[in-house]
Amino acid sequence: PPADPASTALILYSSGSTGQPKGVELSHSNILWNAQAFAFDLLRLTPDDIGYTALPLSHVFGHTCMFSTFLFAGASMFIADGFDPQQVFEGLSATRATVFMGVPTMYWTMARAELPQGLDLSRWRACVSGGQALPIDVHERFERRFGVLISEGYGMTEASPSVTGNRFHGMRKPGSAGQPYMGVEMRVVDDAGRDVPVGEPGELLLRGPGIARGYFRKPELTAQTFADGWLRTGDIGRIDEDGFLFIVDRKKEMIITGGYNVYPREIEEVVHRFEGVLEVAAIGAPDERLGERIVAFVVPAEPGSSVDAGALLAHCNECLARYKVPREVRLVDALPRNATGKVDRLRLRAIAADPNLVPTDQESRE
Repeated sequence: PPADPASTALILYSSGSTGQPKGVELSHSNILWNAQAFAFDLLRLTPDDIGYTALPLSHVFGHTCMFSTFLFAGASMFIADGFDPQQVFEGLSATRATVFMGVPTMYWTMARAELPQGLDLSRWRACVSGGQALPIDVHERFERRFGVLISEGYGMTEASPSVTGNRFHGMRKPGSAGQPYMGVEMRVVDDAGRDVPVGEPGELLLRGPGIARGYFRKPELTAQTFADGWLRTGDIGRIDEDGFLFIVDRKKEMIITGGYNVYPREIEEVVHRFEGVLEVAAIGAPDERLGERIVAFVVPAEPGSSVDAGALLAHCNECLARYKVPREVRLVDALPRNATGKVDRLRLRAIAADPNLVPTDQESRE
């Protein structure tokens, strides 16, 4: 039926990784713009393309970047019921898929999993990673093994979601979130709202055709977040001289220890390079002397195996300033996750404060 392009098309909920999930009102034009950007600016889709994913369509990554984009381009898609690496490889082969979309944990698993015999992956040409930062080591290992490039970008539900991406054509910078899509404006500002120099970190502000109408039934929060025509992302980033965006971390996830500001992502990149580590999440736990102490929750690569915490901390000492080195390493079977698959850092902070709490397999699946 006819609809006003500016009216609300659907309400998708943000991940709630740093607080309660919020309903984000996305308009018809928001979704149409993002589908166009992904279909043409990034993937250059044709009706001959076939997408394959195990992403949930209740989250904006699967809903807009895969579902809406491939429908818009007249292309086909296959949506797996859950993620299993062997089934994904077989599915990519059986469907003759050209594009795969997933979150970083999927790429880590696929980079190390055994390949079934007799696969035909000759049409597989592109991957897209989203949801959270893709460790550089995982990125490079995957591309070396399969010869298929991964585009890492930046987005959030409030931007419907994608605003930048590393193109498959032209300049690419591993570790960056790429350059803006058509129509997107970016600013990086200090705490006073002043633009910072090129290359300096600050809060990322966004403006463009994908910015949402606001939060469902939350007028005050909408006014705070969507201020003066700009979306305040709450993410700390920097923009280099070529216009590439580098995300430092979530502003709310910053750890303040002994008066120093520490961003978890820097620690996690270092820990992830240590042999035998599948996943890691660093958080700040209350500490009487330091304010916060850094705790690293580590998932071993093999079920039932272990990671030498002493050797891991020695590795961190070699790669990080002393105040950034974790004070504690907690080995866990799985990291707790929210409904969209992101690590639940609020739960990890509760676990760090209470040694009797442990993340469960059920929490990981949820």
